[in-house]
Amino acid sequence: MDENDIKEVYENLNSNLLNSNLMKDNKIYFKVDGESYRVVMPSQKQLTDADEYKNAFMYSLIKKKTVRQDVLIKDLKEYQDIDVEKIQDEIGRYEKDLMNKHLSLAKKKDSATTSIEKFKEEISDIYTSRMKLILEKSKWLSPCIEIQTKTAYYKFLTACCTEKEIEDEKYKKVWPTFSDYEKEDTKLGLEALGYISEIIYELEN
Repeated sequence: MDENDIKEVYENLNSNLLNSNLMKDNKIYFKVDGESYRVVMPSQKQLTDADEYKNAFMYSLIKKKTVRQDVLIKDLKEYQDIDVEKIQDEIGRYEKDLMNKHLSLAKKKDSATTSIEKFKEEISDIYTSRMKLILEKSKWLSPCIEIQTKTAYYKFLTACCTEKEIEDEKYKKVWPTFSDYEKEDTKLGLEALGYISEIIYELEN
């Protein structure tokens, strides 16, 4: 994928995650290149399998002496003047703003269309700002063991939980195996990864 494809994926994620009708019955429905897909809530077995894969992956990184996150954060600040903790604080403020905006929006009457649209625009702006900081933080921390391990965990679940509509409301797994997903280099793989990350975030919070 080129830079424009990646930008398009994040714009789609930002737009779709604002859609309150996107998630139904613990599933996120979305389209890529005109085809219909969904990401489903992982089962307990899938979560267990993902944990086992994550632990094995982490052990392989430990044997390679991959840098820890706390060491990387310290080195980035000392040698590059990059304050990752400050970036995280800003992300936290945006997340608090999002929660407050959503609560205020939920109290609006349906007839207050102008006010509702204003709130939705403000929420979209906050999502965009938050996403930029998340991407920046991920870029700087990508070499560390914690981020690599978390990414591997999300990728494993993405392979397990992404389905394509083959007939009206009939779905099948997109990638039969995790190895098939690892070969994926399209917008679908990245967008599905974004949605599974959102589902796990909701599951854990």
